[in-house]
Amino acid sequence: MENRPVPGERATSEPVAGARFPKVLGALLLAGVGLALLPLVPGLEALRVRLPWQTAPAEAPSPERPLSEEPAAPSAVPAPTSKEGEQALPASENRESASNALGSEAEDTANEEPAPVAIVHPELLKPFFEALGRVKRKEPGAQVRIAHYGDSLVTSDYVSGTVRRGLQARYGDAGHGFLLIANPWSWYFHNDVKHGAGDGWRASRVVGPFAPDHRYGYGAVSFVGAEGASASFATTEKGPVGHAVSRFVVHYATTPKGGDVQLKLDGRTVPGFSTRGAEGAPRTHVVSVEDGAHELELRVAKGGQPRLFGVSLERDVNGVLYDALGINGARAKLLAKMDDEHWKQVFALQKPNLVILQYGTNESDDRLSEEHYGEQVRALVKKVKEAAPGVPVLVVAPLDRADASGGKAPKSHPNIPRIVSVQERIAAEEGVAFWNTFQAMGGEGSFARWQRQKPSLGSSDRVHPTPAGAEKIGRWLTSALVAASRAN
Repeated sequence: MENRPVPGERATSEPVAGARFPKVLGALLLAGVGLALLPLVPGLEALRVRLPWQTAPAEAPSPERPLSEEPAAPSAVPAPTSKEGEQALPASENRESASNALGSEAEDTANEEPAPVAIVHPELLKPFFEALGRVKRKEPGAQVRIAHYGDSLVTSDYVSGTVRRGLQARYGDAGHGFLLIANPWSWYFHNDVKHGAGDGWRASRVVGPFAPDHRYGYGAVSFVGAEGASASFATTEKGPVGHAVSRFVVHYATTPKGGDVQLKLDGRTVPGFSTRGAEGAPRTHVVSVEDGAHELELRVAKGGQPRLFGVSLERDVNGVLYDALGINGARAKLLAKMDDEHWKQVFALQKPNLVILQYGTNESDDRLSEEHYGEQVRALVKKVKEAAPGVPVLVVAPLDRADASGGKAPKSHPNIPRIVSVQERIAAEEGVAFWNTFQAMGGEGSFARWQRQKPSLGSSDRVHPTPAGAEKIGRWLTSALVAASRAN
């Protein structure tokens, strides 16, 4: 970079500038070392730079101390709010960064990395494997849809993005799947798709603020738009999948205050739809297009406040649709707040062939007895089975999490192994499959070992994986599903 004098100051000669460089470099190195040591110095933990999902870690309960039903504080993620209402959302864009996006290169995503552990009771997923078989044989109209519910790990399309790529590379890209109308959390992100939203959207979420009727749609977030509020959804040019769409499916509900939604397809105005009517079941409006690259923009017209849930990008080809349904800060018990009949109607619209439930990390901050937590997991599994009769369910265990009090070689947070054990037991009792992420990572103390690997697989918050770590887990889960399908 060219050296330029600062206005009002006399320009220095080149030798002086060169003499200053070692001092500047030394200062930068000293600052870097200081930042790296912040997490290790008592009292300075709160000063370090964090990713959006990171807050100060909670003090872990002692392994010997009985767990009560009192919530621990502070939590590793913002605690859910109990109030009803809506939260105003700022304009947002699905912007990739080094901390959330998979590589855009068209890698051989079908290349499997053998999973260290297999799915427990894979025979319980037989209907899903049969549907995959129809897709593999290219039977007319054969598609498979997976609904992957999870916490912040899935909110950023961690793990789910890799599984989507892997399964679509192997069985076919039937479309990106479901996206929320706007970003209810600043780090909501999906790989291999483009979307954004303007100002004017308000959201009610299953983690709060709550909708009075507890109807949140497929993605567990309900949106109401003011006049002029807009959102866009489009295919991408990057990456190995996501380049084409055959139809945009807009999910909404009719309400007395609902209004008209205007639509533009590839910049041209097309017929919109009205959401005004009696309080009703979830509905869809389909915009069909010739299979290829397209963009749909929706905008709230004057004179109403439509209630929308999301848009699904789908194709009329054989393959896999993979819906990443991340809910930041979610715990298994919070999905109990979803209205039972509404969720049944939502699943009837989407018709998933497999429902994945991946929770437990946030619960590790709660002082819950194993019996009490087991009943929460059991209630969620039963709720999903009742809402989607006959659809297989796969419970995926949480990742390991390092105990903040473990020093240079932290052990696992003491609640993580308990949570994993409870989940595996309840899955067996309720007749659903189970995959042990914790064991696949290496079990006790594995997160700390992942942090020390080069490149690091575990982030500095001791909770979330790095993109490289998330991709490894995603490849393992893909491999476990493929291997189980071959054997069943």
